[in-house]
Amino acid sequence: MYSQPLLTESKIAHTLPKILSPAVFIADAHYMVDSTPKPAILRTPYNDKVAHTASLPSDTPCTFDICEHSNNDQFVWYQNIELETSVAPYPRYIGENGLLGLLEHLIASPPAQIFLMGDIAHLLIGHLPSSTKQHRDFLAIINKLARLCEVVYFEGNHDFGLDSALFPNVRIYPRSLQPAVFMYNDKCLFLSHGDYFIGTLYEAYIRTMNAPLTLSLLKLLDILSVGYLYNAITARINAKQIYNMPMPDEVFRWFANKRMQSYKQYAKRLGISIPFGVIEGHFHIGMMTKNFIALPSFYCNQRIFVL
Repeated sequence: MYSQPLLTESKIAHTLPKILSPAVFIADAHYMVDSTPKPAILRTPYNDKVAHTASLPSDTPCTFDICEHSNNDQFVWYQNIELETSVAPYPRYIGENGLLGLLEHLIASPPAQIFLMGDIAHLLIGHLPSSTKQHRDFLAIINKLARLCEVVYFEGNHDFGLDSALFPNVRIYPRSLQPAVFMYNDKCLFLSHGDYFIGTLYEAYIRTMNAPLTLSLLKLLDILSVGYLYNAITARINAKQIYNMPMPDEVFRWFANKRMQSYKQYAKRLGISIPFGVIEGHFHIGMMTKNFIALPSFYCNQRIFVL
């Protein structure tokens, strides 16, 4: 029986896209059009799992540190952005106008790359005329930024159906192409929005929402309702509470280990046999181990991540 050849370190280094420093990662900004953001509520999930951490398969020893050889250029670049760097490794944006204000600062002082790691908008469905019309300022500022540096957009569960008609100069990773594999220096990294390996029911739901037939149907309903349906759904979603979910250290170690086990199974299916790390969003955590980075939610605490 045919088996996929293993991706050796030399093959990966020559074929995969690269992360260039300084690279800015923004996750879960949940940008809402004409809506005043509500304060995020602190919630500590998975506490009931601590007692069961001993039963989890032990993680293999970490063979590298993602941030070990961070380029010093990022620290020079910091000086041009309104960032509070004392809260490293996740500096906080302390300027005005939230996400759009941060993006304006990035236009004035562009980094090498910007990774938008999903749920950047609270409800952006690229196929819907009402959605794209309401997000025109959001789309325009990202397109302006993409003319100055490389912008990579990972679709999330709140922003999907994106394409080159909306973002002609942005590299878009739809859910079907995630997790994606990148190289950073000599490190192999999996990047994704993060809503993977969660459960069968969620996977069925999110695949249905991203299916071309579903998107076409939503577009038709949006046109027939003259935007009423989209506006009604947006109002309901905007009314929901958004949670900031940092964890106690022992809970996060359990969580990171569990997530790495899932990524290892995925890597095995791809034939990747070398050590790797993970950068993902979705969970609004803002914590890390040496080879697993759970990005903070920009909506919750205005923090980003810089490599």
